[in-house]
Amino acid sequence: MKIKVIGDEFTCLGFNLAGVDTVVTMDRETVDVEFEKSLQDEEIGLIFITEKEADLIRDKVDKQKTEGKMPLVVEIPSKVGWRERGRTLQLIKRVLSIEV
Repeated sequence: MKIKVIGDEFTCLGFNLAGVDTVVTMDRETVDVEFEKSLQDEEIGLIFITEKEADLIRDKVDKQKTEGKMPLVVEIPSKVGWRERGRTLQLIKRVLSIEV
């Protein structure tokens, strides 16, 4: 199983130092293309994507998180900080129909 990181230059640099495959993205089109390529690659089991980049293709990211099987998609903070906590709670409520 391979891991892929889609994000900004700073985030990707850190993962590159750990030997993880990364893609530095600059615009929505690049994020969209790289995300789709990663979903089609059967060797990839985990995609880390920064929140900023995930926001550019929010529908696809949320669909993969809720309906997709593999790879698992995890949003990570970029150099700006972490906003995912609130969004994760909303997603849990919507998918499981429970209050968290």
